[in-house]
Amino acid sequence: MSLLNAVNHGNLELVRTLLQNGADVNQVDNYGDTPLIIASNRGYLDIVNVLIQKNANVNYTNIRCGSTALFWAVHMGKSDIVNVLIQNGAKVNQADIRGDTPLLLASKRGYPDIVKNPFTKWSNCKLKYKFIYTFTFSWVKGK
Repeated sequence: MSLLNAVNHGNLELVRTLLQNGADVNQVDNYGDTPLIIASNRGYLDIVNVLIQKNANVNYTNIRCGSTALFWAVHMGKSDIVNVLIQNGAKVNQADIRGDTPLLLASKRGYPDIVKNPFTKWSNCKLKYKFIYTFTFSWVKGK
């Protein structure tokens, strides 16, 4: 079984074994995702930690959609994984191919715990995107 499959199935022990035996922590699947992106998407915090300890690239960007592990953790509402990724250098203001940042995505998906995350340094984007989202939400609701 490959590292990508082991991560996809949430098999922590097999992930550890494969990494100890030289598996590439940053290998990319046919969809452009790395093991860290998959683990972040699926909410496998223990696997995320192991991959980061083995020097997984926390800022690897999927060339198809521009998403990173942080995007997927935010998309799935996994605030614990968001914290780990940010504490390990994930770029919080990087936009995907649609121009969404993790902050805007958290706002769109209704995750106030991620938006107000004390580990997050949303930089100058916070006010800009907060205004855009508030305006868009009000317009959609007809207010």
